[in-house]
Amino acid sequence: MRFNRRFEIDVNRNQVTDLQLNREIKLEPRVMKVLQYLLDKKGQVVTREELAETIWDNYGGAEDALTQAISVLRKTLDDAGKELIRTVPKKGYILEETITDSGEFTSEQTVQKQNPRLYWVAGLVILAMLAGIIYSNLRSRASGHDNAEPQADSQTIQREREQNQYYGSEKDTIPPAR
Repeated sequence: MRFNRRFEIDVNRNQVTDLQLNREIKLEPRVMKVLQYLLDKKGQVVTREELAETIWDNYGGAEDALTQAISVLRKTLDDAGKELIRTVPKKGYILEETITDSGEFTSEQTVQKQNPRLYWVAGLVILAMLAGIIYSNLRSRASGHDNAEPQADSQTIQREREQNQYYGSEKDTIPPAR
């Protein structure tokens, strides 16, 4: 049976295969029974008492064992966000995802998990390019090769020519030394 298009579950061998990571994970028989029970009741709240009674036959340490089993299942199913096996406070657990009997693995989850990384990498590349541009501009200014020197407009040039004609050039106003 496939779970969430990512995991192949073999109840007979107590094994979960992560198709995305191509990894096989062996589970303790009671942990597999908890998973199987949650799969059978997918979308429904399953109480802790129900699980303790069904899987551990009301064994005295069932509460701690159940907490440990849920923790192992979350690690196995890469459910750190507690979205697949959701805790319902004061009630129990609910298995949220889809189950299929067959079908090919699709890379939906791979894309979803890579997108944030892709955005980070793209952001870092853009940031590095901007840093390079800024560094290049600062170096060119420090070495005096700034191409952004102010250019005189045609009106300013015309005004200077008129002033030179009216007042004369420096050569005309300063007599030569003898």
